[in-house]
Amino acid sequence: MIRPVIILIAALLAGACAGSPGADSSAPGLAGSEWRPLEVGGEAPASAEAMFVVFGGEGRLHGNGGCNTFSGGYESDGSDLSVTPLAATRMACPEPAMADENAFLAALQGATAFLREGTELTLFDGQGNVTARLAQTDWD
Repeated sequence: MIRPVIILIAALLAGACAGSPGADSSAPGLAGSEWRPLEVGGEAPASAEAMFVVFGGEGRLHGNGGCNTFSGGYESDGSDLSVTPLAATRMACPEPAMADENAFLAALQGATAFLREGTELTLFDGQGNVTARLAQTDWD
């Protein structure tokens, strides 16, 4: 009888810790979501259909810039966002794909804040300027 009670208490404690604030360092509101750019630098990317970013758990992200795949890390605290330098493959692609990709990666790496409203994500730079608007594609 003691053993089932101990197992039940351990399970309850584990569940309580998992749901407590600060238990997960990945970005609340972003972890587990996938996004495609609607606008980068105020313009719609010509290769937007091939572009995406996935904010995974444990502060990791990955995606495709329209030509090359990329990955890196991210952190957030409330609406603050920080993206580490991104590692990317180095395939050369014709324009405008390369320019779109460079602008997309720069918008991600330069983001210091975000606003998530439903299925739209807006990224802001350090001066509060909108650098990108993205649409959610995974409907979580």
